Amino acid sequence: MKTYSFGEGYQVNCRSEKTRYGFRHLCELTKDYNVIAKTKACYYNRTWEAYEFQSVIHQAINAAFDNRTRAQQKKGQEINPLIKQYCDEVDARARGIEAKKFDPVKMVCAVGALLTDNPEERANWDKRMLSTIPGIDFPDDFDSLPVEEQQRRLDKAKEVL
Repeated sequence: MKTYSFGEGYQVNCRSEKTRYGFRHLCELTKDYNVIAKTKACYYNRTWEAYEFQSVIHQAINAAFDNRTRAQQKKGQEINPLIKQYCDEVDARARGIEAKKFDPVKMVCAVGALLTDNPEERANWDKRMLSTIPGIDFPDDFDSLPVEEQQRRLDKAKEVL
């Protein structure tokens, strides 16, 4: 379960459940322990979100604060700026929390730069350390690339973390 606070007393509580065909994310948006909105998103495979639960959090914020009628939505009436502000606030907080998880891996990669003697050893070290992060996979032909290209790609991957 993950919880993020935002705005003036708002909080989203998110959790994941297994389903027969995959999994789903559930979210409750509350203020002062009163549930304002509940949302869910079902997945059959993995998700493509910037952080876990991003989609259901955005759905809950939209459900709670989007006071446009369906006709206004179809006409493209502008969304309440508060929705964008709250989504951005939760996104920033969640990304910050998620980014801290990778600090130990980045630190070990930095130590490896000091311990290795040549570029090939450094690339192997970085690849081994990045491989410990769930969800990171390397292409089958990664080892056949020139060492300079391997290291360039590994450095870009560390920048993203």
